Amino acid sequence: MFTLTPSNLWSGWPSLNRTMAVMLVLIQALTVTLLMQPIMLPVVMIGLLGWIAPQLKLTFHAPVSLGLVLILVVGASLHHIQRKEFVSMGFIGSRVAYEVACCCIAFQLYLLFIRKFAVRLPVWYLAVSGTSMVFSGDIRVTSFHSNLMLWIVALYLILWSGFAMSCRTPVARRSRKVWGRRTAITLILFLSLIVGRWLAQTYQKNASKLEYWVTEYLYQGRISRPGSGFSGKGGLSDINEMKDREADREVLRIRANFSPDYLRGRVFTEFSRQRWIPSDNMETVIPIMGHPPLRQTYPNESVYQLTRSWPVSPVTMSVLPINTATSAHFFLPLGAAVLSCDGLSVRMDANGIVERDSKSQFDSYQVLVSTPPPIPPEEIDPRFLAIPDRLPEITNQVADEIFADTSSTAEKIRAVETYFHRNYSYSTRLRVPRGVNRLEYFLTYKPGAHCEYFATATTLLLRLANVPARYVTGYVVSGKNPLDGMYYSLPRDAHAWVEAYDAEQQRWVIVESTPSDGVPLHSQLNSLSSLKNAAWGGGLQLLEFLQSGFIREAILRYWKISMLTIVVVFAGWLLSSLYLGKFMIAWSREPKTPTLFVPLARERERMDRFLSERGLLRPPEESLLHFADRLESHNRLTTSSLLAGWYRKYVQLRFQDRPLEPGAVSKIREQRQQLVRTTKVVP
Repeated sequence: MFTLTPSNLWSGWPSLNRTMAVMLVLIQALTVTLLMQPIMLPVVMIGLLGWIAPQLKLTFHAPVSLGLVLILVVGASLHHIQRKEFVSMGFIGSRVAYEVACCCIAFQLYLLFIRKFAVRLPVWYLAVSGTSMVFSGDIRVTSFHSNLMLWIVALYLILWSGFAMSCRTPVARRSRKVWGRRTAITLILFLSLIVGRWLAQTYQKNASKLEYWVTEYLYQGRISRPGSGFSGKGGLSDINEMKDREADREVLRIRANFSPDYLRGRVFTEFSRQRWIPSDNMETVIPIMGHPPLRQTYPNESVYQLTRSWPVSPVTMSVLPINTATSAHFFLPLGAAVLSCDGLSVRMDANGIVERDSKSQFDSYQVLVSTPPPIPPEEIDPRFLAIPDRLPEITNQVADEIFADTSSTAEKIRAVETYFHRNYSYSTRLRVPRGVNRLEYFLTYKPGAHCEYFATATTLLLRLANVPARYVTGYVVSGKNPLDGMYYSLPRDAHAWVEAYDAEQQRWVIVESTPSDGVPLHSQLNSLSSLKNAAWGGGLQLLEFLQSGFIREAILRYWKISMLTIVVVFAGWLLSSLYLGKFMIAWSREPKTPTLFVPLARERERMDRFLSERGLLRPPEESLLHFADRLESHNRLTTSSLLAGWYRKYVQLRFQDRPLEPGAVSKIREQRQQLVRTTKVVP
């Protein structure tokens, strides 16, 4: 019967090979968390449990192929069920890359619990780890994360090399040759790290030029900039495909002293071949030198002025992107004037769209919002009046009908909104026949459609009425969490709308022609979703605060108190380590049987049980050789000398310096069975 003892719970520390394997998994999880989605906490918990799985008897017998198939099936199922959104930056950093990396990490965690790998993991574990790192790693990030990723890659290579060396079986060699080879390998490794870091920094400085040349060659001059994560392509179904009406997980968390509504992520100017082309000519904005950050708890933030003059009586809004779907762009309201964020520079176009290179989902930002200053008509870009060359004739007919009795810009805006609200319905299931012009089909048959169609038609109709208009995509703020007072946007709140230039007011105004049931409305999540989102958002804010540099600034300012705190914490850690060390030693005093000798030990236990039933009990403190001497002098068993010889043979096999020979256990088992059959008790 199994007895729960300290030796059953703990049987020595994990091997170096297993330690390196777990650290490799943690490095991959950190990379995925920094650049894609947060998965660090569950991977750390499962990884640490897998690290000590052999000691806690948590390993199991299972084929490797079974785990691989199950992980691939689950990954493929989630790929079709879930809708994760990522920054459009090629294959690396995409949804597929994220899922491949997660499958590789899950497979590595699975291997930690396989019993045949309890002592040493297979060398092909490195191939799985390397695949995960390739799909998750990307050093094209800015400021703090660029250097961090370089060091993460360097640490990963060191751990990778350590795991590879720990997979080898030691062979007796001359110590001088061994140390010479180790020294050479170490020097080559560090030289490779230095050269690799230099190459990575060189690539980072010239990445934009290289990508420009490649894109120019592939697209023959039609360069497509990365989108805002939810949609940057301008198709008539992009926003609709990104909506997930059942998802209650937030993509934006907003704290504001006003009620925000439309948050702009991308502005499009030209409509060609049934899709919108985004505005270009992004220019670098330099922060205001010497200006203190708007948030005192974020000392490393820079302040950027987005308008010509500093705003008067502004309101404040802080935005926390929850995932990479919303972290590449700054989602700002129409009147955004000042931006405070982490980074040495940002890029902005003439329409007030601001973007950054960092893809970290933990980079929040603060905005000062005020009434936009007047814009003279001569400063309006003429492209906002451009009409496609092959515009369907039905478009002109509808424009004549809508604007027949209008004169001012406000009247034209009300007329086009009323037309679509009265004559159309909202639907996400629009199916346009193949080969048919989508805009023409929409205006002719008036089917139920989604927001991209209404915004596209409204933009072109206003332009036909000589009203400058632009197509905008972004998020609508749909609710407020009652637990923490934070406004939020959900995946289903992605939206497309129109901004028209009102010549009388000399400013841009929002035009919403989508029917009311297609506009994200203010809604309240259930209590469980509100609690989950509040807890998740609070954790991300805490993590961002820990990374903000405020603690480091406080330590430098109050260094005496900080040093005293560090000394006290270190002393407490040292004392607890000593106490736990003695505790673990006390637990591990009972001798343990190596895994390779378990079958042999079972034969000895069976023999001990056989003799105890005949009056010869071996106490735990008595050694096997002493018991063999006592057994040989016992005259009540007919085979006392043979039994003593069996125990001496067991000691020889159990404690020899070389591995067990094939058939040794079978031979000693046959001897035990023969002795059991022939041994008699003398009366």
